[in-house]
Amino acid sequence: MSVKAANDLGETEISMGGNGSGWRGPKREIVEDCLILPISDLIRDELIVPGSLRSGSLEWRYERGAQDPIAWLNYEADLRNLKNASMGLQYIRDGKPVVQWVWLSRTQPHYGGYRWWFRCPSLRTRVAKLYLPPSGNYFASRKAHGLTYRSCQWSGLFERLRQVEQRPI
Repeated sequence: MSVKAANDLGETEISMGGNGSGWRGPKREIVEDCLILPISDLIRDELIVPGSLRSGSLEWRYERGAQDPIAWLNYEADLRNLKNASMGLQYIRDGKPVVQWVWLSRTQPHYGGYRWWFRCPSLRTRVAKLYLPPSGNYFASRKAHGLTYRSCQWSGLFERLRQVEQRPI
């Protein structure tokens, strides 16, 4: 939108709007606010082990060594049949119990061994991490939840500031 207006001398034009102006809708939720479940950590810590059935609990804390967890869940990882490997998650969300099953798959890199992946419960795609955003009830991939990163939201702000600085006065 462009509005033409004259000052008292009738010689200037004021433009409103333009690149970067206007409401763009609500900001998307960011990864940094989510509970993150990385399969690499579960394998490294031997919470899931190929060929076995494991169960236990996971906790998230604001800082290492913090007294109280901010969230927790119980899990059961069944990797006895590697073609049908799965992981059951049980947790409380908004005062209601949630039970979620996530399928696991593996690939064989060229350098040997196996690499394990989650199958996103929503999109059925192979992912290394699952996310539970503050507004969500289930773990899923970043794409399924429409998550972005804090740095992506800041980059747009810096671009708009740069444009303002470059405008002639």
